[in-house]
Amino acid sequence: MSKIIIRRVFSGSNQLGNLAAVEVCESKQLFDDTLLLQQRAKTNRQPISAFIIADNSHSLRSYSIRWFSPTSEVALCGHGALAAADLILSSINTDKTNTQCLFSNKNITVQQLGHRKYILHLPPIELLPCTLSSGISGLFNVTALNAMQTETDSGYLIVSVKNKATVGTFDFDERKYSGLTRRALIVSCKSEDKPDLIYFRYFAPQYGEREDSATGSAAPVLAEFWKLSFDKLCHCEQLSPTGGYYQLKRSEESIQVVSTVCDA
Repeated sequence: MSKIIIRRVFSGSNQLGNLAAVEVCESKQLFDDTLLLQQRAKTNRQPISAFIIADNSHSLRSYSIRWFSPTSEVALCGHGALAAADLILSSINTDKTNTQCLFSNKNITVQQLGHRKYILHLPPIELLPCTLSSGISGLFNVTALNAMQTETDSGYLIVSVKNKATVGTFDFDERKYSGLTRRALIVSCKSEDKPDLIYFRYFAPQYGEREDSATGSAAPVLAEFWKLSFDKLCHCEQLSPTGGYYQLKRSEESIQVVSTVCDA
């Protein structure tokens, strides 16, 4: 393994964002060793550890990537992808005319906009209307106004609530929630006076930490749930204890997450 680097992603004027460790695997054998990578992630003691290896099967600067929390592998991690892209495009890349990298095994492209500023392109997501069961809604300390979910049980459940204050004070019984569904929970509302501002929080107690501090993988869910206009830039503020911030744009082909990356 290469030297561990740590990056801070989704920080803002009043938000600390989220940390990710990145390591380059020296061989396919190491990259495929799930037990070893999980142990490395546990040792790193960061919210996420991203492991990458060069993939020479594409014309674009291409890598394969895996993400691990200290307890389990993660299917998609926005801030972990951006942290890895920053290492690739700012340090590993010697061709400064090349401003994109592809994570080929996840169908994710990252484009460099400027010095350590990037666009993360994520695939759109489909959401289905749903009616919350009394078992789930009864675990919340507030009333959910609307709810949608992914078709897959391992995906997402998103609920809207009254206002920013309600998002900030949201609470629930995570132990009972984890026993009822594997879906990560997103709680969200739109700003009452700024139509281009979305507030949200993200909870996935089934996969380790109760609440994620800054979550890029929530962007496609937010874009679809709020039916954002195509090619209109919106602002997303995550109201976790440390806070997260990024910009979001929806197109027909992808969901674009715009963020800066800095040293930890």
